[in-house]
Amino acid sequence: MTERKEDCGKKCAVNLFILDLLSMLHRAAVQSNDNDEKRYLLLERGNVMKDFYGCEESMYVKKEIYRHH
Repeated sequence: MTERKEDCGKKCAVNLFILDLLSMLHRAAVQSNDNDEKRYLLLERGNVMKDFYGCEESMYVKKEIYRHH
């Protein structure tokens, strides 16, 4: 039982780290005046979400993380 809780904690820590990364990409895109750079950053954010979560909606990801706690 303890091992499972630790595994979940590690997984959630990784998820939260990735969410922080995604929000930094999003903030950088919003602040960028260069439309190509903005498009690239948002695309990169979408790619990271697809790779790690199989989805593009960050609220869904947050709900999935906190649903287990």
